[in-house]
This record gives sequence, C-alpha cells and structure tokens, in this order.
Amino acid sequence: MSKFNKIANGISTVVNGILAFGNEYMQYLAGKGEIEYQPFMGYLSDLTYPAALTSLWLKTTNNPKMQKFIPILWGSYFTIGEFAEKILDTPINGGTYDPKDIACYWAGVGLAYGIHKLSSRKEKNLESKL
Repeated sequence: MSKFNKIANGISTVVNGILAFGNEYMQYLAGKGEIEYQPFMGYLSDLTYPAALTSLWLKTTNNPKMQKFIPILWGSYFTIGEFAEKILDTPINGGTYDPKDIACYWAGVGLAYGIHKLSSRKEKNLESKL
C-alpha cells in the first residue's frame, strides 16, 4: 500500500471518527433536552462509525486480497447486530431496529472502500506518469 493511500485512509478514519463521536454527543445532549433533536442525528453515526472502522482496518492491512473483505466484514457485523436487535428484542447496537440504519452501515463501508480504491488508483496513475 502506498503512502498516499495510507494517508487518505488515515484522514478518513479521523474525520469519520470525529463525526461519529460528535454526533453521539449531540444525541446525548438532545436526550437531556439541552439542544433540539434533528433528524440527521439518528443516522450520521450509523454512516460514519462503520466508515471509520473500515478505513482504519484498510489502513493497517497490507494484503490486497484481505482488503476486499474488510468492508464486507464491517457491513455484515453491523447488519447482524441490527437484525439481532429485532430478533432478540435487545439493544445491541444501542437502539431499536431500523432498516434505514442498515443502509447507512453499508453506505459507510462503501464510502470508506471508495476512498481507499480512489486513493490507490490515484497513486498508480501518478507512478505511471513518472
């Protein structure tokens, strides 16, 4: 993996992580009544937390074959947790079952994998021009 690719994955990890934890804090404040709840608060963490974890794992994994399965691993993990909430009627992912959450999980891992692939492609294009 190239240096540019690692930097891109690192930035994706940090930005998505900050957005996820910031959104969770805003939900906490909304629950206490200190700020007004906004509809995006229910889904922003569902998008950015899986993206942060996927980017982190893509950054630390050097095996290209394994990198293809990392988004599937995290998307499946969160999806199974969401279905377990429905089946077991217990808050595993911290809430209640919502099919829109599943779409957000997969969009998040897709976003992270897209950043990973685009940054690796850009590095290959730069190398071929030199």
